[in-house]
Amino acid sequence: MHLLTAKLSGHGKRMRTPFRYSTDSHRAFTLVELLVVIAIIAVLTALAVPAVGGALEKSNLAKDVSNLRQIGSGVVMYTSDHGGKLPGTSCFAETQEELELTWIYALRDHLGPNYDEVRLSPSDQHRELRRQFRGTSYLINEEVDGNKSLSRLQRIEAPSKRILLFLTSASKNPRGQEDHIHLSGLRNWSRLLNEITPDAYNHNPSDRTAGSSPYLFADGHAEIIPASRIKQATDSGINIARHPLP
Repeated sequence: MHLLTAKLSGHGKRMRTPFRYSTDSHRAFTLVELLVVIAIIAVLTALAVPAVGGALEKSNLAKDVSNLRQIGSGVVMYTSDHGGKLPGTSCFAETQEELELTWIYALRDHLGPNYDEVRLSPSDQHRELRRQFRGTSYLINEEVDGNKSLSRLQRIEAPSKRILLFLTSASKNPRGQEDHIHLSGLRNWSRLLNEITPDAYNHNPSDRTAGSSPYLFADGHAEIIPASRIKQATDSGINIARHPLP
């Protein structure tokens, strides 16, 4: 009897023991743990941003090269329709309408439905203004005018070394008219930087020779050329618009 009472008494005590919920899965982050998470996110972001930026720059460069090649094909078709003559610049415009229509406009039928995209460089910070004012990011060599060295395709000497199109400088008027390079603007490095952009890709503001840019040559091929090579030619007295690129 006493043994049964004792068992019942013990069982009763166990029944009165409250059930405790575990709080391990609901505990808050400590300050140290939170700082560690933030540090990990910062490191991953620092690794991801350059990779994304690099991929975007490569994509833009490929787009630029593609644009130039398509324009090159358009130029060839244009010359076939005009007795070998290349499209001229706005220098000889006689009316306000002609002044506002850049050389690229002459190729609109040859470039087809992609005309508005092909004429603008993804690296051009003024591309939307140039789109609005029917301009282009690519400056044509003014030697195409009159009877100069690039005026007719069949007369061009060393066409694989003669630059036909350059990437415009940001300082050029984006509202049309300035659709070509000026020979005088390429006589020295400092003036050249106000005329064209030789370092659109891998650009380093503290060293303008560190980057590179694509160019279209008179034979229709597009080539990516380091800014250092352009500067070397310019410093040696070679005007890269008037003479073959060494």
